[in-house]
Amino acid sequence: MNRKTTLLTLAVIYTLWWHMPVFYYPILTEKEKKMTTEMLSNMQTRCVGRYLIDLPAGFDNVADRGIFIGDAQIETERLYPPAFEQRIQLREQKLKEAKTIDPKDMPFLRKVYRLQDNLKGVIFEKNEDIDIPSYARVLEAHLYNNGVAFTITMKFMDLSDEKYARDRAGFIKDGFSEDKLKATDRTMMKMRNLLSRISGRKDTEIPTEAGTCIPDGFITGSRDEKENMTFIYERNESDHFTFSIEILNDLQEKDHMLDRIVSMEGVLLAMHTKLIRKGKREIHGTYTEEILAKVPTKVIDQPEIEIPGYAFNLIANETAGDYKNPFVNIELVNDRSSATPYSENELITFWDAVTSTFRKRPGAFKRQ
Repeated sequence: MNRKTTLLTLAVIYTLWWHMPVFYYPILTEKEKKMTTEMLSNMQTRCVGRYLIDLPAGFDNVADRGIFIGDAQIETERLYPPAFEQRIQLREQKLKEAKTIDPKDMPFLRKVYRLQDNLKGVIFEKNEDIDIPSYARVLEAHLYNNGVAFTITMKFMDLSDEKYARDRAGFIKDGFSEDKLKATDRTMMKMRNLLSRISGRKDTEIPTEAGTCIPDGFITGSRDEKENMTFIYERNESDHFTFSIEILNDLQEKDHMLDRIVSMEGVLLAMHTKLIRKGKREIHGTYTEEILAKVPTKVIDQPEIEIPGYAFNLIANETAGDYKNPFVNIELVNDRSSATPYSENELITFWDAVTSTFRKRPGAFKRQ
């Protein structure tokens, strides 16, 4: 075989390697079998969005913000009732004392609404910020339910006051509707509706009715709302890896991850990335694609030291992205503070065991 033929053959093999699936399922040593048995003992079902997944006991969600439902942004925290009461008292005092840059935008805190009908908490109507015109507003709700404190915010505009007449005319000229510029009542209705549907829950508590699980909570759901949330599970710092699940029902890609990876081959090779496994998987009736990669990673505080960096990704419903088939990205990554104590085979075994339990929660979706 001459040099030209050899190079052509290598090029074909190289191209096929990027386009074809890469299958790898680890053969464990006795030590690795013992370790993975311990890692995967006492599996517990967790509710994430409208899905379920099983994780070992001891893995706790550490993400309590970056939750978006409809027009609302939500943060959660487990608190005792006295701490919640103190929180809203201090918050109200701070908002009352806030001074705007322009005196005509005062008061910063517009109104206070105490929650009724067995709801515990308060809604503050306030300016968006001290240096922004006062027609830019925020409803900031604080709700307490089942040991969980929820902070919910919704932004809106209200230019109904005649002092905003010139601004209102400018917005209308730019194509804004009157309803958009006088949104206090409509936004308050949305907020009260959302608050009536939120409840606190423990991480292993699995609802049976239609709705979506968020970190520390559950929302009985409507099919026409945006849902965007992330769960990040950790066991302890010495593991040096996290397992996360991101769910969005309004993201719809034009192509699939395995299609895009081909165009990234140059970048991945430059980073000395090793593709451990890539391919398609069907898990409990859901089509998914996964890529398991390993790349040399520099320790964050000691860049002269390199450690094995792992990035495992599984994506579902990438081109669907709707109410019944939300986009899901499941990821396992190690941190950059130190090498994970687990071997590559152990991490893959953990990954396979956990991701194989991913499924839709019975009753999560309302009947059409």
